[in-house]
Amino acid sequence: MIGLLFAPVGPLLDRAAAAEPGKPQVPGPDELLGDRPARRKEVHPLLLDPLAGRPDLDYLRQRRRWLARRPADLAAFEEVARDFEERGAFFPAIEILWFAEKIAQEPERRRRCLDWMERLNKRAAEIEARVETAMQLWGAGRQHDGLDQLKAIIKQFPFCEKAHFRMGMLYIGMYRENKMLAEKGSPPEIRASLFGVCYPHFVYTTVIDPLYFDAYKQLSRLRELMTDDHEFLKQSQFLTERAADFQTLLGPHLMKLDEGDRSPRTLLAAGEGFEAIELYAYAVLAYQSALAQPDADEELKTRLRRAIEVVRAKHLNE
Repeated sequence: MIGLLFAPVGPLLDRAAAAEPGKPQVPGPDELLGDRPARRKEVHPLLLDPLAGRPDLDYLRQRRRWLARRPADLAAFEEVARDFEERGAFFPAIEILWFAEKIAQEPERRRRCLDWMERLNKRAAEIEARVETAMQLWGAGRQHDGLDQLKAIIKQFPFCEKAHFRMGMLYIGMYRENKMLAEKGSPPEIRASLFGVCYPHFVYTTVIDPLYFDAYKQLSRLRELMTDDHEFLKQSQFLTERAADFQTLLGPHLMKLDEGDRSPRTLLAAGEGFEAIELYAYAVLAYQSALAQPDADEELKTRLRRAIEVVRAKHLNE
């Protein structure tokens, strides 16, 4: 199994690296999973920006930013959702419609958003079923066949967040289940290579679906591979902080909203949670959703307008 995984660090790692076009080429930002452009001058090699060679994925972020700089116009939300759908980015479209449904006040507009989301969910589920079939092949001992199927899915559906997530988990699982590596430890170069294969897939997952909490959690756990690299641990601390902030500052409010809570204060709290994990476009969309609620009082509206103004000025300027 060691040979299967790690030569030269291994044919399967080579296969995974070819799972989608583009390779990390330039330093990534302080907030790789957030909205702001790169700032850090010297970045650890393991934290190079995975989106450098993926303009198709970066496009999703740019369109969200474009939407967040505009007034809360349902037509604009539908435009972005339609754009994403046409590109096969079904979950990104669903999340835009999720905000649109919160902003819409007319029952027929809400129903239109919900019906649209349901259609997109069905299309996404068909692709996810193929992902699970690939994982079943892997579990049955047909590792190469399972990996080839995952690669084919990612090539055909580059915006399938679950395929990227499963690819990362697949390699982590192989590493952790290898008793020889677990008992004797593995050389730094092997652990670094494993990180280099898994890290982009989890980042891609969070770019496609910024609400995919398990991907944030796995990004934090990946740091355990390099506990002997102090500079890496220092620079990658934001991965652990972001996962913790998602769980404590954002997750509870998203759960309330998914359970049917449409109160402006819950939407405000969600917006503040999005800010905490540096999803600034989503923060603005949450604040706009709060403003649209009929029970938002004037004091709260003033606070929301100010929050939108500050986020746009600090983080969403061209």
